[in-house]
Amino acid sequence: MDGKEATKVIKLLRRIPKDPMTNSYEWGLRSFQDEYDTDTWGGENVFDVYTRSQGIALDGSRYREW
Repeated sequence: MDGKEATKVIKLLRRIPKDPMTNSYEWGLRSFQDEYDTDTWGGENVFDVYTRSQGIALDGSRYREW
């Protein structure tokens, strides 16, 4: 590495963004231990976020399934 230290850049969110589907800051959360299709968060960690919108996309899928 030519004698230079590698610099590791870490980026963090300063705030939770609004959900564009619901115009709310409330997101659905899933932990790694939760079932993939659960509506409740187990509280262990945050592995995934999803919209709480009940809307349906043009292809017939629910927004929350994206």
